Amino acid sequence: MMRFNEVKYQPVKKDYFELRQIRRYAGPWSLFAFGIGTVITGEFSGWSPGLLAGGFGGLLVATILVTVMYFAFCLSQAELATMMPFTGGGYAYARTALGPAGGALAAYTQVVCFVLFAAVVCVEIADRLGIVLTWAFNGAVIPAPVIWLLLYAFFVAVNVHGAKLTFIIIIVTTLAACMVLVGYLVALFDGFSLARALDIPKGAAGSAWLPNGLSGIAWAIPFAIWFYVGIGAVPLAAEESERPKKHLPRALIGGMTVLAILAFAVLFLNSGAAPGGRTIGMSSSPLLFAMTTRFHGVDSEMLLQLLSLTGGIASFHAIIYVYGRAIYAVSRAGYLPSWLSVTHRERATPHRALVAGAAIGYVIAVLITFGPEDGVIRDVLINMSVLAALVSYIVQMAAYLVLARDFQSLPRSYRSFAGSTGAMTALVTATVALILMFFNPGFRPGLYGVAVVLMLGMAYFFFRARNHLIGSPEEAFAMRAVAGLERERAAEAADAPAPD
Repeated sequence: MMRFNEVKYQPVKKDYFELRQIRRYAGPWSLFAFGIGTVITGEFSGWSPGLLAGGFGGLLVATILVTVMYFAFCLSQAELATMMPFTGGGYAYARTALGPAGGALAAYTQVVCFVLFAAVVCVEIADRLGIVLTWAFNGAVIPAPVIWLLLYAFFVAVNVHGAKLTFIIIIVTTLAACMVLVGYLVALFDGFSLARALDIPKGAAGSAWLPNGLSGIAWAIPFAIWFYVGIGAVPLAAEESERPKKHLPRALIGGMTVLAILAFAVLFLNSGAAPGGRTIGMSSSPLLFAMTTRFHGVDSEMLLQLLSLTGGIASFHAIIYVYGRAIYAVSRAGYLPSWLSVTHRERATPHRALVAGAAIGYVIAVLITFGPEDGVIRDVLINMSVLAALVSYIVQMAAYLVLARDFQSLPRSYRSFAGSTGAMTALVTATVALILMFFNPGFRPGLYGVAVVLMLGMAYFFFRARNHLIGSPEEAFAMRAVAGLERERAAEAADAPAPD
């Protein structure tokens, strides 16, 4: 029987890679904005249920733990990105260190995470935009599916147009979102009250800081992750970066630093704003809710709604770029149907991957809104996105540890000062978070959903893809690296003294 990691590579036509060209454009500021923009919507919403799950103290501790995990992850990923500056990102690292099966798991996990992330953000934007449009058109209601379609169509078209326009818009929308976020925080600063932040119903064994006890910290971790989920997408811009080995580490670490500052500012000032942590925790748009509580009036509320859209728009635009590159890279290597990786002849953008991801996302958006119970499907998909991200982090950090141990001769222009300790910290924290989510019944549907999707992906790899792989840049690098390691081990064995 063929072993799971045994694969076959298919010969391709001479123009195979010519039909899959992408162009370098992104400079340091483009990548820096890209890292922040992909995540920025998580500062506006998604984290607030953690107040009810763990209380202010529980969410604070969870955010500290998650911040340490993400810094350790970004340091490790920065090193890996300079070693393998390919569009595949985490798939490339896992492919080299863990073989084709590990690469397949990382590849499918990335695609699932980013496609789901885009769908969730699309629905959130449409919810807020629908309110503004209804007000602007004197009560006329535009169906949500129409808004989703327009959002996907517009931002996919921008991404298809070319990397230059895509990154210009990423810079502009990210800057706008950061300005709005900082403006909101300044407005909430003088109204901060720790007593309001601690206004969470206490359980039988709870306290003001930990209303659900120590277990509340565990339940709050998935919501704290929402502050940063998406930052690991930066390496997917490697083949479109002007100087990836220099700029990717700066974008990852610099972007993470900015996001950490914003995350703690949001956590404190938004949780301690009127009307208090209990009500803020129940809001799907906590920052907007706090601002509209402070500034009354229909006109001011509509203005705040419009301003709040900047975070979602920045992230939605960036994440469309991300899922397009993720699908492009893994289909170029044969882990998904290779026709998905063909790029636009004039624009050199992965238009098929972008459209395919949008189509899947649109169907998901329909499920989110028209599911059997209002809001349940959305929560499940949010959890699925977080869970897929955690699996991706675990696989990538495992890859780092193997590469640090066995592939020390591979060149790196950046080395994480945390080294294997940092990677192990991120791996253990992500693993613990994944296990804790399983013990919470509310997260189990998302866990089962991710498990089913990944099992389907691995079944596709086992029965189809592994016999039809293609020598993409990621695959070619992995084969050269493994061959070099085997030669090193053979030379060491030949030099070893003969046993007595």
